[in-house]
Amino acid sequence: MDYAALLNHLFRILTLIGLIIYIFRKSKNKSATYTEQPTDYNILKNSINTLKQIQNTPSLDYSIPANINSQLKYNLKNQKALYNLLLSMTEHLHIDGHFITLYVHDNKNARFPGLYTVTSDGKVLITLQIQDNYTINTVIAILAHELMHMYLDFKKVKHPVKKLNEIQTDVAAVYFGFGNYIYNSMKDGKERNYKIGYINIKDLECIKNICR
Repeated sequence: MDYAALLNHLFRILTLIGLIIYIFRKSKNKSATYTEQPTDYNILKNSINTLKQIQNTPSLDYSIPANINSQLKYNLKNQKALYNLLLSMTEHLHIDGHFITLYVHDNKNARFPGLYTVTSDGKVLITLQIQDNYTINTVIAILAHELMHMYLDFKKVKHPVKKLNEIQTDVAAVYFGFGNYIYNSMKDGKERNYKIGYINIKDLECIKNICR
C-alpha cells in the first residue's frame, strides 16, 4: 500500500471539507449582517407620510385581552383563541373582522409565517403557520402584518416594489399600534433562533422617532 499517496489523498479531502465549511460560515455571516442592516431613513419616512394620509397620528398601543392571553399561554395553537385574538386586533383597527376566515397550520416547510389572500369571490383569508418555538408576541406580530396587508389593500395603498411594500406593511403595523409586540417578537426570535418580518429593532426605533 502506498501510504504517501493515501495521506496525500486524505489531505486533499480534508482541505476540500475545510474550504466548504469556510465558505458556508462566511456566507452565513454575510446573511446575518445583511438582515441587521437598518432600512434607509427615507424609505421609512415616506412610508409614514403615506400612512398619515390615512390617519394623521399613530394609533394608541394595542393590548391583548387578558383572557385570550391566558388561553394562548396554555395552548398557542388554540384556534378559537386565535380567532378571538384576530377579532380583538381588527376591533383595534375599528373593523368588524367577522368576515375574515382564519386558517392555522404548523407546516415547518411553509415559505411564509403568514399569508393574506382574497378569493375570486371576494372572501378574505388569513393563514398562520405557527411553529413550536413561536411566542404570543410573534403570533401577534404575524397577524398584525397580515391585517395591515388587508387594511392597506382596502385603502388602495400598495407600493409597486414588492420588498418596499412589505416594509411599508411592517411600518403600518407599528404605526397602528402593534409595535410593542413586534419589538418583543424580535427579541424572542433572537433567543429562539427565528426572524419574522422585514424590519429590525433599529428600524423600530427610527419609526418611533419619526412619529414623535
